[in-house]
Amino acid sequence: MRNDISIIRATAGAAALAVVLAGCASKPPAEEAGPTPYEDPASPPGTSATDSVDTGEAVQVQENAPLRYVVKKGDTLWSIASKFLKDSWQWPEVWTVNEKVKNPHLIYPGDELYLYYVDGAPRVARVGEGEPEAGSAAAGEALPPGGLGAMTPSVRESALDQAVYSIPLEAIRAFLRGPRMIDEDLLDDAPYVVDFETKKLYGGSNDIAYALEIEDKSITQYQIVRRGEEYRDPDDNDVIGFEVLPVADAEVRVFGDPSTIYLRRSDIEARAGDYLLPMETDPLSERFMPHPPAKPIDGKIISVYNGVSQIGQYQVVAINRGTEQGMEPGHVLSVMQSGRTAKDPYSFIGYKVRLPDIQAGTVMVFKTAPRMSYALVMSATRPIHLLDRVDKPEPSQ
Repeated sequence: MRNDISIIRATAGAAALAVVLAGCASKPPAEEAGPTPYEDPASPPGTSATDSVDTGEAVQVQENAPLRYVVKKGDTLWSIASKFLKDSWQWPEVWTVNEKVKNPHLIYPGDELYLYYVDGAPRVARVGEGEPEAGSAAAGEALPPGGLGAMTPSVRESALDQAVYSIPLEAIRAFLRGPRMIDEDLLDDAPYVVDFETKKLYGGSNDIAYALEIEDKSITQYQIVRRGEEYRDPDDNDVIGFEVLPVADAEVRVFGDPSTIYLRRSDIEARAGDYLLPMETDPLSERFMPHPPAKPIDGKIISVYNGVSQIGQYQVVAINRGTEQGMEPGHVLSVMQSGRTAKDPYSFIGYKVRLPDIQAGTVMVFKTAPRMSYALVMSATRPIHLLDRVDKPEPSQ
């Protein structure tokens, strides 16, 4: 009798799952997201053009969140946000800025921040900024210094290089001059080193080399690179790009066939067959604002920089989603590990139950290519592995 009930339970469970999947498939596609507030060309890279961003997700404040906090040297935007919020990536939803202040979204050491509420929703602003509406704070809520309506906008002029960075740059400093992501066609069409002036097998700083297929005479500055790892999408096994490793910086002295190039500096010795790529004109952003993607991503971790097997905090990973899927610097993703299966002890036919996925950490995208991106592991609650899934984060409850 119990086995019969188990069969019925298994059948009903499968039917219910089919109904759920059908319901999900029948949902109308989400509307295409327009330009986000982080794309305002008048703002510093990655900063918001609005006072705050309301995604409709409830923001949970840390139980021990301070009412005031003075920004210190060495702080990052992520670490500051974690003092106030359970989910650091929700910072844009609570950060209130004064648009009269130059670069209002940048935070500097010595700034004093305070936590207050408007209509029950948390807000964070600098002391001297913020304009809560009179009567909007209920009894027991944190108020701006001096009470409601007591804030007076203040103007500050500080060097941009003194501003607090979004993430700890030392964690990606080795990566800043590190690998580049390119597609196969670009590599196949790139110029390449054919020989060196002194008939050496290798070349280094201050050496003269010769390169073939330099056709664009408007470009004189190149990075010499070497083909590295091939990236394949685990979903369909398609090649989605290549990693190229930096070798040297070079400039064209004489155009021709071959062209004469001068190696200004080198990371490692150049050799015949190394490729020449134009210097990147879009430097890595250092001050993007953390924010979730507008739509689900459903990607996977496909590589880890420096090739370790278990991935922890502040390591760089590659994921199989890029600008073609809507990825942009600053996107925050949750790392999810597939829940294991457990056998139903009362199932006659060996029915197995899929346990829920487990969140293993959080990553932030800092560099993108058409079909893949690089991200920094911001937190890891358990070891992260290759092929772990990454997706739009869910807010803490």
